[in-house]
Amino acid sequence: MTRLLALLTLAAVSLAAQAPDTVKVVLPHAAPVALSHGQKLVVEAKGNITTGYAWSAKSVPDCLVAVGEPAYVQDPSDDRRVGAGGRFLLTFEARKAGEGQLVLAYARPWEKDAAPIQTATLRVTVK
Repeated sequence: MTRLLALLTLAAVSLAAQAPDTVKVVLPHAAPVALSHGQKLVVEAKGNITTGYAWSAKSVPDCLVAVGEPAYVQDPSDDRRVGAGGRFLLTFEARKAGEGQLVLAYARPWEKDAAPIQTATLRVTVK
């Protein structure tokens, strides 16, 4: 019985020491982001899709790859209000060791010559 308890304890400690498969960052975020190979990074940014503005990646470092298209989720407390705000979710995967800057912009995609109304830069390191 003691041996079984020791093995279960060792297994629990081992599982607890493993990194989660997804790291979530809410903008604004100033601290560097550290990832392991294969981990996903989900960046959450407030916005309002009904204004035509959307968050997108302007520059992705070689250590990351974008996964799918940005998603938009309306705030649950405002689900009946037309034009209510929400959150954009951008997902990236750590594909190789390295570091760099992930640059995101909040802009209207069709306004090619207009500057974004907001930007965010995340320092990312993949081990």
